[in-house]
Amino acid sequence: MSENTIQIDHFIFSFKDGIQMRTSEGINTIAMYARITRVFINTNTNEQSFELTFRHKILKDIHVIPISYKSLQPNSIVSLMRFGLDATNMNRNHLCNALITSLSEAKVVYVNHNYGFDTFDNQPIFVTNRFHSSFPIKEEIHINHDRYDLKPSGQLDEWLHMFETYVEGRTELELATMIGLSSPILAYLKRSHVDLKSLMIHLSGDSTSGKTSALSLAVSVAGSPNSGEKSLLRHWNGTLTSVMASLEDIHGIPIAFDELSTNTNANLTSLIYSLTEGVGRSRANIDGSLKEVGSWSTVILSSGELSIYNRLSHNVGLRVRVFDFENVSWTESAEQAEAIKQVTANNYGHLLPAFMDYLFEVGLSVIDSCYENQVEQLLTLLPDSRTKQRVASKLAVILATADLANQSGLVSVNIEKMTQMLVEYERNHLSERNLGEVALDKLMQHLIVNQRSLTKFGHNTLGYLEGKTVCIYREQLGATLKQLGFEDSQIIVKRWIHSKVIILSEKDRNTTRKLIQGKRMISYKLQIPEIYVREGLCEKPGPPTSPNENLINEKLAKYTSQSPLFDDIFK
Repeated sequence: MSENTIQIDHFIFSFKDGIQMRTSEGINTIAMYARITRVFINTNTNEQSFELTFRHKILKDIHVIPISYKSLQPNSIVSLMRFGLDATNMNRNHLCNALITSLSEAKVVYVNHNYGFDTFDNQPIFVTNRFHSSFPIKEEIHINHDRYDLKPSGQLDEWLHMFETYVEGRTELELATMIGLSSPILAYLKRSHVDLKSLMIHLSGDSTSGKTSALSLAVSVAGSPNSGEKSLLRHWNGTLTSVMASLEDIHGIPIAFDELSTNTNANLTSLIYSLTEGVGRSRANIDGSLKEVGSWSTVILSSGELSIYNRLSHNVGLRVRVFDFENVSWTESAEQAEAIKQVTANNYGHLLPAFMDYLFEVGLSVIDSCYENQVEQLLTLLPDSRTKQRVASKLAVILATADLANQSGLVSVNIEKMTQMLVEYERNHLSERNLGEVALDKLMQHLIVNQRSLTKFGHNTLGYLEGKTVCIYREQLGATLKQLGFEDSQIIVKRWIHSKVIILSEKDRNTTRKLIQGKRMISYKLQIPEIYVREGLCEKPGPPTSPNENLINEKLAKYTSQSPLFDDIFK
């Protein structure tokens, strides 16, 4: 047979003679030439699609179109007539059988839609605009990146010159670079450290602090920081669903969201929890079945003029998932900031691929040993707290990245100064993770503003003052703490008992019980911090609010509103 003719099983495919089928009675022509020439296999789902090559029935020339597996069914293949395929109601069954038979000689092409770490042939690979691995990949694999463009632009030398000129020696900018470069390190470590899912870094401060320049620098190690649909530097103004969808299937590529103020949701607790958990929301297919839930593991950067903590509930767990660097001067001048943005706008997507080449060359296990060393060091430097281990495990990812980057020879950063900056950050923010102290401070501020509600008389009061203590009714305390953003009041109460903020009753009860206007009221008695006493939050000396208070309480204790003598009580 000629090179334009191929026989597969009992079908013959010829450019000239079309598709023929051998039978016991001879050779019958089924249709003009058509054959499946390539099979595309999605590496995520293993779903197949096909490349159909055929002679156009009218134009007589060769055409190539993509088709789905459904098109190879007799009821569907006739619809391909609109593209010029020689498919009719008379030949559709034989044509489908012939095309399915041709699959055995079709070229197999794997299609990868992921960003960052993945597996192929049971081995780890890393996907940027190309594949990084420790073994040669013989199979043909296509990268289909329809969300982010990771194709390098400009020159690595230009980016490195910018780094040496404007970044090297400036701890804040070195840290920003390492945060972006740490994304693949975190994604790799997630496989053996279940607590390392995704890490969120927020930069807050005024518009002249260089936040956007720092974000551009961080993401430029992997891809484009320029505005556009496929940029790694995005904005917060999308819906909650779209923000999460933008992270699906990303395992080691940094993503940044600029200008938190553009997001109109008052409380971002649910979103931030989902982002740092690395799991998307369930969504339905057209037929009503559930789609596979998307996942991600990467470093997420964010910026805004205000602290992101202002948009979150008071939750210790969130404060070790999100690190908010407030009022840090990332750049020293407008000229420096502009120079960084100018270079990164034209030269990006080089450093992270080169870094991954180095890691696969020396062996990915070097990440584990380097990470464990940094965790051990941080545990000796960080102040003692309930969250020390968890904070160390997160910050060690960045420091391990800095160590590995130095070893690679690609860039040089000062790990000692970077460690000092991170340790100092933790010292300054430790009190924010003390849920009891934060809750007490918020409550006292609330009581100062609403001091009129601290009285034994009237309806819907919060409680009452006794000297330098305040008794908050149990039901009111839970509602007030929830209003202030604390989800579980019992956790706060336990912290206050442990720190002796709550004064126990004579019988060592956590609560104080007292008759107030004839009702048995249960309250928590809290010691008011001296700073708030000085601001006037204490019982004022002078005559009681009601001169007949004791008499009223005494009578109300004996009677109820249903008593016929109730109206005589106040006579």
